[in-house]
Amino acid sequence: AREGEFSKRVGECHSPTRSDTPKQGGKCPPVGAENVMLKICSRFRELGGRMCTIGSDAHVLKNVGYGAKIGAEIADAAGLAVVHYKERKPIRCG
Repeated sequence: AREGEFSKRVGECHSPTRSDTPKQGGKCPPVGAENVMLKICSRFRELGGRMCTIGSDAHVLKNVGYGAKIGAEIADAAGLAVVHYKERKPIRCG
């Protein structure tokens, strides 16, 4: 895992200039949540995981996809491929 590279950018999540800040009542994840997720994803990789999916728990249309960019960065830093499924088969995103 490239935890060092990712950790340098963690502060950007809470930057007022970040383009995917939640709208209409959404909340940023707690400070440090990205590091916790990176540790979980890195451990998953160590245990043999190779792929993951990314989703958002949006309750308002404007928040759909919030956090997807940081999620993809976490997956990449942990060495995981981000996929979606079509007909029960994984397809690499990006």
